[in-house]
Amino acid sequence: MIESINNLKKLYLPFRFAKVPFPVESIYFWILLFLIQKNNSINGNILEIGVENGGTAFLEIFSLNDNEHIHLVDIYKNDNFKKIFSKLEKQWADKVTFFECNSRSKTLMSSLSSTYRFIHIDGGHTYRDVEFDLHSFAPKVSEFGIFCFDDFFSPRWPDVSLAIINDYAKFNLVPFAIVNRKIYFSTSNGSDFYLSQIRSNVDSLKNYGECRLIDTIFNSHSVLTLKSSLKI
Repeated sequence: MIESINNLKKLYLPFRFAKVPFPVESIYFWILLFLIQKNNSINGNILEIGVENGGTAFLEIFSLNDNEHIHLVDIYKNDNFKKIFSKLEKQWADKVTFFECNSRSKTLMSSLSSTYRFIHIDGGHTYRDVEFDLHSFAPKVSEFGIFCFDDFFSPRWPDVSLAIINDYAKFNLVPFAIVNRKIYFSTSNGSDFYLSQIRSNVDSLKNYGECRLIDTIFNSHSVLTLKSSLKI
């Protein structure tokens, strides 16, 4: 596991946008999740709503397996993303489709995959935007896939948490982790699977600094959070 972590981290770090970096704790947590999926043959495409500088998108790109693709959605490609993306080798760039539109686009919905193994939502932050994205994309989570929402429990964006709390159960989503204002869901079987796998593999991260899992309860569900002083 440690060798795989190092390999994925080595690919990603040159593409990490320095001015608004993806938090170190989350980088390692995502790497852990992607490697859990890889080691358990959980395959499929990846979807991201809200790309901005690509802080999370490039880590998703480098987690792709053979014959997998990533669909990125934002209203435009900003200059930082375009500059960093231009450095990608063709083998990775060919796996990326960027839709310059908002998540309500009818053309977008007809172009997406039926299911995804990993979906990251960081789009509009109003109640209606979050509600729309939840209702539109939660049904696309594959069995043992992961559905991740950004800015959960963020004081700046209270509508994000409110919309998620009110509606996530309608889609048989079960939370399994909350780390750095991101909440992670899977299917009912998937949630138990990830809880077990994270507990079994988290010691791999101790090669990079102090870290510990904390068990807590969210809406009667067991969820994990990660506290650490990990170094990149």
